[in-house]
Amino acid sequence: MTQQLKIYNSKEIKHVRELLTQQYGYTGKLDVVFMLSEKKQRLYIFTKDLASVNIEKLRIDSMGLYFGTFYEDMLRLTIEGTQLLGKECTNNIIEVNKTEMQQWMQGEKLLLNELEQKPQKIPEGFVILRHGNDYLGCGKMGGDTILNYVPKTRYIHALYDEVADGKKAEE
Repeated sequence: MTQQLKIYNSKEIKHVRELLTQQYGYTGKLDVVFMLSEKKQRLYIFTKDLASVNIEKLRIDSMGLYFGTFYEDMLRLTIEGTQLLGKECTNNIIEVNKTEMQQWMQGEKLLLNELEQKPQKIPEGFVILRHGNDYLGCGKMGGDTILNYVPKTRYIHALYDEVADGKKAEE
């Protein structure tokens, strides 16, 4: 059974852009087509070249890059969504150090009061986590905790200090 897929019209695209601006301070221009998987409220993006394909005649579950999910009129970006937009976002970005990045990518939640670089203002809703130029995805603020939304299948169980041959570096 295929999901209900809906290609966004200009009014719906405007709403997505407004959410991106409100939540993340994104002011760039995305020249893509948005498609919603209505069952799971997942938002996908793809190039305008594919927009001419009649998806009603295809038996597909999704198409394009999984960009984000809608939660209570907020948009949680995927890891790829944050990597695509991150450099042009100015709000709700939390910088983490290497240790905190490792914890995050292993699926752990982060505590604001334990972060090395605490945000000046406690953000609300979803936040983008960044380590240097790497965007690690979105988490949701829950009091003083950043809840982790990295899927279990994408956890990284290795330490980042391991060398290429698989042996741990000297500690």
